[in-house]
Amino acid sequence: AVVSTQSTGDYTTPNASNWFSTKFGSLPDSCCEVYKKGCGEDIVDKLNITKPPTGIYMTGCYKVLEDYTTHWLTITGSAALVFMFVQVLAIFLNISLHSRYREHEDYQLQSRKVKQVKDSQPDNVLKTGI
Repeated sequence: AVVSTQSTGDYTTPNASNWFSTKFGSLPDSCCEVYKKGCGEDIVDKLNITKPPTGIYMTGCYKVLEDYTTHWLTITGSAALVFMFVQVLAIFLNISLHSRYREHEDYQLQSRKVKQVKDSQPDNVLKTGI
C-alpha cells in the first residue's frame, strides 16, 4: 500500500540545506504542494536558507510516518484488546454453561433414581403411605 506522506525532510531540524548536499542538489519535487517536474529546484532561497519557503510541505516525513504508524498501531491494539475481552467473556460463559449442564445432569440422574425406587415399590405401599 502506498501512503501519500505530503511531507519533506523536516525543514527546521535538520534544515533544508541537507538536501543541497545530496545527489538532488535541491528539494525533491515530492516536497512541493503542487507537484510539477523541477518544482523543488528554485523554491528555496539559497542565500537565506533559514527562511522557510512557501509552497512546500513543512512537516517532516518522519513525523508523518510516525503519526501514521501510531494511528494504525492504536487501532490494531484496540482491536486486539476487544478480541481478548470477547475471548475471556466466552471462557466465563462456557464455565457457567458447563456448571449449569452439570447441575441439570445431576438433577436428571436423581430423578431417574427416584423413579426407579417408586417403580420398584408395590402399588399398595404407595396407596397406604407405608
